[in-house]
Amino acid sequence: MKEVTPIQILHGTNITQRKNASSYCEVTHQVPAIIFSTGGFIGNVFHEINEIIIPLFLTSRHFNSQVQFIITDYADWWVFKYKEVLKQLSSFEVINGDEDGRVHCFHGAVFGLRYHDNLALNSSEIPGDYTMADFRQFLGKSYNLTMKGLMKPNKKPKILFISRKETRVLLNEDEMVKMMLSLGFEIHWAKAHEMLYLDKFAEVVNSCDIILGAHGAGLTNEVFLRDGAVVVQIVPLALNWASDIYYGNPAHIMGLKYMDYKIVAKESSLYDVYGPDDPIVFDPLVVFEQGYRSARSLYIDGQNVTIDIARFKAVILSGEKEEEMEKKEPIFRKLLVFSALPIFILLLFFIHHQQPLYSGLQTIGNRKIGVFVEKVDLNKLHLQLRKLVRGKDVAEFEATGFAYDVDNFTEVCVINKPIIYDEQSMTVYVPSEDENELTKMMVRPYPRREDPYAMEQVTPVQIIRGNYSSINPPACQITHNVPGLFYSFAGFAENPFHAFNEIIIPLFLTSRHFESKVQFVLTDFRGRWYWKYTQVLKELTLFENIGMDATKRVHCFPAGVVGLRYHENLAVNSDDAPLGYTMQDVRQFLWNTYNVKVKTKLNLKRPKVLLVSRRGSRIFLNEDEMVNMMEQELGFQVYRAMPNETKKLDKFAQIVNSCEIMVGAHGAGLTNALFLPTGATMIQIVPLGLNWASDHYFGEPAPGIGLKYIRYKVWRNETSLYEKYGPDHPIVSDAASIWAKGYMAVKEAYVDEQNFRINLDRFKETLLEALRLMGVSDS
Repeated sequence: MKEVTPIQILHGTNITQRKNASSYCEVTHQVPAIIFSTGGFIGNVFHEINEIIIPLFLTSRHFNSQVQFIITDYADWWVFKYKEVLKQLSSFEVINGDEDGRVHCFHGAVFGLRYHDNLALNSSEIPGDYTMADFRQFLGKSYNLTMKGLMKPNKKPKILFISRKETRVLLNEDEMVKMMLSLGFEIHWAKAHEMLYLDKFAEVVNSCDIILGAHGAGLTNEVFLRDGAVVVQIVPLALNWASDIYYGNPAHIMGLKYMDYKIVAKESSLYDVYGPDDPIVFDPLVVFEQGYRSARSLYIDGQNVTIDIARFKAVILSGEKEEEMEKKEPIFRKLLVFSALPIFILLLFFIHHQQPLYSGLQTIGNRKIGVFVEKVDLNKLHLQLRKLVRGKDVAEFEATGFAYDVDNFTEVCVINKPIIYDEQSMTVYVPSEDENELTKMMVRPYPRREDPYAMEQVTPVQIIRGNYSSINPPACQITHNVPGLFYSFAGFAENPFHAFNEIIIPLFLTSRHFESKVQFVLTDFRGRWYWKYTQVLKELTLFENIGMDATKRVHCFPAGVVGLRYHENLAVNSDDAPLGYTMQDVRQFLWNTYNVKVKTKLNLKRPKVLLVSRRGSRIFLNEDEMVNMMEQELGFQVYRAMPNETKKLDKFAQIVNSCEIMVGAHGAGLTNALFLPTGATMIQIVPLGLNWASDHYFGEPAPGIGLKYIRYKVWRNETSLYEKYGPDHPIVSDAASIWAKGYMAVKEAYVDEQNFRINLDRFKETLLEALRLMGVSDS
């Protein structure tokens, strides 16, 4: 609960200190609100389903979607992950309770969510008498799943194996997989990053007859299984109680069949560490009596499992359940009682240890991890790589197949040779028999070399060149038939300006001409960034990105590019771009990616203004007056964009493109000008002391983007710094002296501490100037 921000509730007749409470409202809703938090243990799928999704279903389903969700401790990646569920439960866009900043009025509200038990509902306490069967049907509708019916009689049973990589790992998965495959099972190996795409992964789960894995959150996906499917849980040492409470008992309630495989002491890694006579191994109750933290550190966080293959296979083939071997009770009798699957499905019991070994393509929906099925066209690949090489480096590239280019902003290695990449050491090996000398270099694949602070956060990729014997590369585990492109999510990528400027535009420049047949290799993975811009990545590559999970493997590519091409802030130099790309090509790509219906004709009779509203710093203190002037005096349409809206690019991009004018104070929100229609106008409110930054990052790029640009430079008496320090303080009267102290002094004074009260008469003239720029005459 430390992660959950409390909400204060005031009630009474004078809480607004206004006679008319309705005058206090900025937004009035006709439906009730449900306010809940995504704090707590989100990031763990069990807690996400158990403590938010099921309780939200309980609390909201009977409103028939006529309810407004307000989320505190807002996590945009969580909202994206469960967007299908949220859309089924509410007809309205979720409100970010942390950043919205407006006053909302409702006729009624619910604070908090109803909860019954682990992955369970008590129908007698629910409006509508909903059951877990109803909840599962609801999930089926949300993700277009079929919840009824199991596999066809003559079809191999399909097993979904939940692999783990940190704790409670099955250390001899490979051996078990070989054995299971030999017994005729179809296997889908589910890895951690695959579960992030819940819309696709739910379909995968729903296609399986069996889900199996060691005790852990991944088993929560049992909620997507069809009725009558089987859950097989491997129970680590001392976790019998947790396994039953969290997954075993709920499985029965869901209408699923459940089996567990309780390991014996010798199968636990704790046996090797402590020996058979330590209470940790032979009497776990003693440990639990010392407190949950002690027990957790050992049995949940500190335990892995090595299955006794011979013993386990004997159990399967003899049809006897391990913990009942003394009773000689055949396990298949139990299976036949509750399952219509073929008798050899009893082997599923054994499967809970497997992690598929099979090579080839792994599939998430229609996207692939691993090998591209077409042969490599080496001539075409050579030409594609050559387009990334410039100037004097071309000769070296043609002679050696290797080119390294470095400038003020970026460094890029283009390698037209087979390469081997070891994820564990982040090393690219370039073996070549015609190179006798061993050469090592480090490349930080993020285009902001001029900024030491940004580059400190970027993990370098090591490149080793030489003959096979000297570099001694590791053996390939996965072979790709497309080139690898290596880049980092670190630096300042969480900021929207830097996300577009240093990743998206450079990534377009570097990869677009590969026609999606390129494998992205991510270093410094950032989940929030990935979720926000995943649509862009999917447009640039056919493959799931490498580097999204803890799995460390050795990959082989026919060629590689380490680093991204970069030209200038929000700009493309067509003379130095593959296929002569321009910023208009970038914008068209972004419009297509987000399905923007591009505005081709500006409405200059009643133009629409996008006002970028800010919270925190560089705020318009008289924003309401600015809006009233634009609407009442000039007759403009005004759309006030709140900070949380800019995070949902699939919808916000269309809103931006519907506008003729964008107005905003210097800041990352102005980056959304990329989505404005051609010929529109950007008006940047330039803060005191930030002339250079405003021009450099937004003013100068605007014409290249295809926009008109006006700089509204605030006067001293329009800034809050004037009120705070007075006219004679150096912060107000001598910005150059503050810049002389370094960027941190500038940031503190002008970036973080400054707000504005805009002169409405000056601002009105600026808006009229925008109309003149777009072709409206003064008459």
